[in-house]
Amino acid sequence: MGILSPVSKMLMKRISKDFGQVSKTQRLALEAGTAVHEEQLFTGKPDWNVLNNLPAPKLSPEAEAFLKGPVEELCRMVTDWDVRNSEEQDMPEHVWKFLRENRFFGMVIPKEHGGLGFNALEHAEIVAKIGTHSMTAALTVMVPNSLGPGELIAHYGTDEQKKEILPKLAVGELFPCFALTEPFAGSDAFGGMKTTGTVYKEEGTGELKIRIEGEKRYITLAPKSNLPGVAMKLKDPENLLGKGTEPGITCALLRKDTKGMSIGNRHRPMDIPFMNGPIFLNGAEISVNDIIGGPAMAGRGDEMLMECLGVGRSISLPNMSLAAGRLVSTVAGAYARTREQFGFSLSDMKALHNHLSRIAGQTYMIDAARTALAQRVDGGEKPSVGSAILKVHATTAMADIVRAANRLQGGKAIMQGPHNMMGMIHWGVPIAETVEGDNVMTESVVVYAQGLKKCHPTLGQEIAAAEKGDAKAFESALFSHVKNMFGNIGRAFAFGLLGGGGAGAEGADAYAQRAYKKLNRLCAAFNVAVNVTAAVMGGGIQKEQTVSRRLGRVYSNVLLAAYTLRQYQLEGSKADERPVVDWVVQSKLYEAEQEMKDLLDNYPNKLAAAFMRAIIFPRGLLHKKPSDKLEAEVASLLTRTGSARDRLTRGTYLPLDDARNPVAQAERTLRLIETVETPIIAKLKSSMDRKAFKALMFEPDPLAIIKARNLLPPEDIEKLDMVAKEKRRVVDVDNYAPGENFRKGISANPL
Repeated sequence: MGILSPVSKMLMKRISKDFGQVSKTQRLALEAGTAVHEEQLFTGKPDWNVLNNLPAPKLSPEAEAFLKGPVEELCRMVTDWDVRNSEEQDMPEHVWKFLRENRFFGMVIPKEHGGLGFNALEHAEIVAKIGTHSMTAALTVMVPNSLGPGELIAHYGTDEQKKEILPKLAVGELFPCFALTEPFAGSDAFGGMKTTGTVYKEEGTGELKIRIEGEKRYITLAPKSNLPGVAMKLKDPENLLGKGTEPGITCALLRKDTKGMSIGNRHRPMDIPFMNGPIFLNGAEISVNDIIGGPAMAGRGDEMLMECLGVGRSISLPNMSLAAGRLVSTVAGAYARTREQFGFSLSDMKALHNHLSRIAGQTYMIDAARTALAQRVDGGEKPSVGSAILKVHATTAMADIVRAANRLQGGKAIMQGPHNMMGMIHWGVPIAETVEGDNVMTESVVVYAQGLKKCHPTLGQEIAAAEKGDAKAFESALFSHVKNMFGNIGRAFAFGLLGGGGAGAEGADAYAQRAYKKLNRLCAAFNVAVNVTAAVMGGGIQKEQTVSRRLGRVYSNVLLAAYTLRQYQLEGSKADERPVVDWVVQSKLYEAEQEMKDLLDNYPNKLAAAFMRAIIFPRGLLHKKPSDKLEAEVASLLTRTGSARDRLTRGTYLPLDDARNPVAQAERTLRLIETVETPIIAKLKSSMDRKAFKALMFEPDPLAIIKARNLLPPEDIEKLDMVAKEKRRVVDVDNYAPGENFRKGISANPL
C-alpha cells in the first residue's frame, strides 16, 4: 500500500459499509443493462460525439410499407369512441383477426421464427402512429412486442421454446401477457413479491414440477391471454434443481388451461377499454421445463426482467407520449387558427402562445429522446438508466402537453364524443405516469441512485475493490476519483464565470456549439454536487430521496437537451426548426439550474451547500425561461403549415379523405384558411380603409356584413361561406338524447 494507506483504510471501510451492503435486487439494478451515454454526464467532461456517433435513424422498406399498409388499414377499422361505447368494451373480432393475420403481435419476433423482424425504432414508429388514433389499439399491439413472454423467450428461451412458441406468438395463435405486479408489489416488484412457486417431484412419474400460489393484478392483456408469463419467488425445499432451497425470482409460462390458474374479470383503467385484469394462482401446477430458459434459468428471473425492462421502457410509454404530442400538435395548431375570440383567432392571442410552445417543444423533445433510445437498443444496448429517465420525462411531458391542449380548446376538449379530437389521451395520462414503475418512485430511487453506482467514473471500481479488500485497486480508483473531482471543481467554477466552455459535438453549427458549452458547465457542476454528496452522505443518499430526485433531474435535463441538439443536427440544422430546438434547450438549461439551486437551498449540510454554491454559482443563476418572443415564434410553427409543422406532426394518422375523422377535419380546415380564406381577406383589407377594416373584423358576424354590402365578388363570398361552414364543423361538440342514447354515447350530431 502507498502513501494514502491510512486514508485508504478508513475510506475502504466507509465505502464498504455505505455502498457495499446492498440487496440482491439493488445489485441486479446496478449490474443490469448499460449506461454508455449517461456515464458521460457523470464524468463532468462529456464527449458529445459518443451520443452523436449513433447512426442516422432510418426505417427499412418493409417497415415503411407496413406503416402505409396494415397500420393505416388498422386505424381505419377502429376508433376508441366506438370501442368505449360498445357492449363488449372491446375491439370487434374482425379487428383482432386483422391484427393476427398481419402479424402485429410478432413485429419484433425474428423472421426465422415467423415474425416481421422489425427493429426497435421501427416498432416505436408503428406504435406511435397507431397511438395518434387509438390508445386501445396501440396498447394492444405494444404490449406483446415489449416486455413479455415473446421478448423473454427470444432472449433467454431454450431452443425448444423458441421453435415451439415464437411462431405461434407471431401469428397470434398464442397471445401473451406478463404478470409481475401484485397487491403489495408495485414499484418494488421483486422485494415485495408474495407469489411463490415450490418445486416438488410428482409421485409415480418422478417428473419435477412447480406448484404456484399467489395473485397478480394490473396485467395488461390478461383477459385475452392464453399464454401468461408469471414471475414468482421459487422455493426448492429438497434442492431438486441443484440451486439451493431458495433459487429466487423465476419466470415461467402457463397455458390458459393450467389447473389452479384463473384469469379474473377485467379492470377498468381510467375507462380506456384495453384489456387489463388480475390473475389468481391457487396451486397452479407446471413443469420445471416451463421456466423461461428451462431449469437452468431458475432463480434468474429478476436478472432477465432487469435486462429487458430497459428495452421495454425505451419503446412503450415514450412512444405513447410521442403519439399524444403529435396528435395534439396537429389538433392544437389547427384549432388555434380556426377558433376565434374577441375578434382574433386563438393563434394571435399572446396569452395562448405559452400553451402552443409547450406542446411543440415537448413533442420535439420526446421525439428526439425516444429516437436516440430506440437506436441505442438497436445498437445492442439495454439502457436501464436512460430508459427510466425517458419514461419519467416523456410521460410528464405528455401530461403537460395534454393540459396545454385542454386549456387551449376549453369546452371543446372536455366534451366526449365523435367530435372530440383528443380522443382518450386525457385519461391515458395518469396511466402513463403510473405504470412500469410510478414516476415518483422511479425518479426518487432509480434515476439517480442507480445512475450513481452505474455511471460514476470511479465509484463502482471503489466499491468492488473495497468489497474484495484490494487496497491497491482501491487506491488506484481513489486517485482517479480525486483527480476527476478537483478537475471538475476548476471547470465548474471557470465555466460558471464564463457561462460555459469546453467542446461540443463534431459537425454542430455555431448555435449548437454554444448550447453544448452551456451543457458542459452544468455537467461539471453536477459532478461537483455528486462527489460532495457521496462524501457527505455516503449510503444515506438512499434515504434523502429529495436530494436524489433533484440530482437526477439535473442530469436528466442535460441529457434531454443533448438528445434535442442531436436531432436538430440530424434534421440538417434547419433554420425554421431552430426556434423549437432553442425552446427545448433553454427550458432544459433553466430547469436543470433551478433543480441545482433547489438542491443547495435545501441541502442537509449547510457548510457543504455553501462550498458548492461558491463553486457552481460564482455569478449566480445564468439561465432563464424562454422569452415571450421565442414562445410566439414556436407557437407560429404549429399554427402555420410548413416544413417545421410537418416535422412536429409527422407520423400522425391523418386520413384527409375521411369526412368522419375530426382530426382530418381540423387539418383540412387549416389548409382552407391558408389557401382560400387568408388571400381573400388580404384582398378585402387592401380595398378598405384600415380603420373600417378593423371595425369590420370585430363585428360578431363579419361575413354577413360582407354579403350585405357586396364588399367582395360573389365567388369570393361563396368561398368564404364554405370555409365558415368547415370552421363550424371543427368547433362543434356532441350532444345526446337522454336515456339509453346518452348512456351508450350515441351522438345526436355525428360527423
